[in-house]
Amino acid sequence: MPGALFACLGLATAASLHEEGFRLERGAEVVATVTASCERCDWGQAGREAVVVALVVDGVHSQHLILFRGVTADYRVLLGPFGAGAHRLTLARDPEQSSPGAGGARIERVLVEAVAPGDPGHEELAHAPFLHTRPGSLERFSDVPLLAWVERRALAGGRVELVYSVVFSHEDGGTPLDRLMATWGRATDIELVYAVELDAQGRIRRED
Repeated sequence: MPGALFACLGLATAASLHEEGFRLERGAEVVATVTASCERCDWGQAGREAVVVALVVDGVHSQHLILFRGVTADYRVLLGPFGAGAHRLTLARDPEQSSPGAGGARIERVLVEAVAPGDPGHEELAHAPFLHTRPGSLERFSDVPLLAWVERRALAGGRVELVYSVVFSHEDGGTPLDRLMATWGRATDIELVYAVELDAQGRIRRED
């Protein structure tokens, strides 16, 4: 799948890192590939885990992007549906959400892709979930979402099921690490987060 997005609620006064304008000829789902680095970020060092970047589109807070890889890497994120016309994406460091010792965040470039109705992958993007932390449900630091994907399953009568899953890092308790390794051979959490069944006309029949 071209990418699901993770969003956190709340936005503090932020330091701007990059602005990118884009224009749509018609309404479409918009995906941004953010090439970024964070030289003083290290997920294994307390206080330097990550820089959290706020994404704002047309002056409205969209979501947070967590820069945790350190080296230059691509982060492909779903911005959601937008209408025809000019739009502006702003990326800024959120000081309240970022680790205090993390720094050196740089946005190398941003590539914006429009996926319109009828284009390959549009249906998967149009139903992709945005994940939000529930206020008061977590401490400040928790598992970080690493990867999201969708599985498309053909059903009888032209129906389709879309199943979305996310891989999270494993710092916030849950299954003990030794049990994860013994059972699954991995040190990450893999969670099914959303499933939707569509009829032959693309209408929602069921959501889980």
